[in-house]
Amino acid sequence: MVIISRARTGASLRHSLCFEIEDRHPLSPEKLWFYCGLYDTLDFCGHNLRLFVFDRYGHNKRELDLCVLYLDGVIEMATGPP
Repeated sequence: MVIISRARTGASLRHSLCFEIEDRHPLSPEKLWFYCGLYDTLDFCGHNLRLFVFDRYGHNKRELDLCVLYLDGVIEMATGPP
């Protein structure tokens, strides 16, 4: 995991970028839930967390929407699996 954090001049929102390289260890549900919890905590403090996932060759870059994943997880915990 690599985290890059920066603040925009004149803005109160800080941006943090996380990069995961799935070489031999793809994102597990536990690790993904960790990122969702981190997203929620940082969002409360006025930070924006973005997660980018790559394969080991740097191809197939994708950004995971942590907000949607977090809310889906919370709803599933409250109501049970679909």
